[in-house]
Amino acid sequence: MKLNATARATLKEAGITQAAWARANYMRSGKWCGDECGCPDSRCAGGFHHSGTDDCGCLPVLIGQYFEWLRGAPGISTFDKRSPEYVNRVVVRKDGK
Repeated sequence: MKLNATARATLKEAGITQAAWARANYMRSGKWCGDECGCPDSRCAGGFHHSGTDDCGCLPVLIGQYFEWLRGAPGISTFDKRSPEYVNRVVVRKDGK
């Protein structure tokens, strides 16, 4: 399934490529296999999480978690730690080390 225009625009505004979003969500090929709204749950739109295709509340929350995850925030296990986005991230520690 392809991401819809709203999801593509939301990811672009956040500075996340579609391939990076796919890889972070366990789609190692970089090809999106989740729902068109940008939620990795392929059942999201059409009634599971919401009725329409452009009113997904999951994507903004997941994007926020994505940036926390890249910073190494504890307790966020939603994304694939083997993705290049995580493996190649740069973490700046508060103590400067």
